[in-house]
Amino acid sequence: MSTLPASLDDLGALPPIPELPAFDTSAYRSVPVDLTAPEQQEPLVDIADFDIAGEAYYNRTDGQNLPYGCRLNGAIPRVLVRSGVAERLRRVNDSLAHLNLELFVWDAYRPVETQAGLWAFFETKFRHADPNANADKIEAQVRRYVSDPRAFLHDDPTTWPTHLTGASVDLTLRNTASGALLEMGAHFDQMEDVAQTVFFESSLRNGEIAPDDRRLLHRRLLFHAMTKQGFTNYPQEFWHFDFGNQMYQLVCAMTKQTKIEPARYGAVFPN
Repeated sequence: MSTLPASLDDLGALPPIPELPAFDTSAYRSVPVDLTAPEQQEPLVDIADFDIAGEAYYNRTDGQNLPYGCRLNGAIPRVLVRSGVAERLRRVNDSLAHLNLELFVWDAYRPVETQAGLWAFFETKFRHADPNANADKIEAQVRRYVSDPRAFLHDDPTTWPTHLTGASVDLTLRNTASGALLEMGAHFDQMEDVAQTVFFESSLRNGEIAPDDRRLLHRRLLFHAMTKQGFTNYPQEFWHFDFGNQMYQLVCAMTKQTKIEPARYGAVFPN
């Protein structure tokens, strides 16, 4: 489809979300980064300055940022992205305006300290869920959702978490007037199979849901709205999208079956 549906009643016209071969967050590490690219010089900007809604989810102190229930170490109070990414997000919002919908961003640029807190949280969670699992199995479970920050080196692109680039965003859709988030069938950072972008596509094929299931259609709308503006999606998380970084180049190559091009956004370290 060249454009998004004219109304929410027409979401059934959206094509299914394509399925990619399974991979985890370690797969992009070998993608080269062109640190001379003009995109790498773009500053981090606040999404609020581009009229994009969101919240610094990991910085919340009211206990409502489940599954954490507290502020994560190193979390920053603003949602920051590269300026070129912000412009694309604004274009996504423009494409959704006739549906009275807009993006709502939970997280974007993420310091290494916060990334380390996420890794530790889910490592503990998965170990408690399966106390007999060995270390390799637990690590594989965590890597499915979280970029491993433990070997981070400032000057080594093979160690950079995706969110450190300012070109990864975690987001959903909400009603512009009411502020209500659209039902997606899983919560942010609900690191389970239901978080997979195509989870409800599989449910539909298996006859477990109807073709007009709102969870299915809302995920399709989010996916197509974002990809039409050039973003790629990480298939394990319906909410995670990238542009121009290592993960982006990996998914582009997998989708188009072409060779992997160098990333144009690398790690950024604000003052």
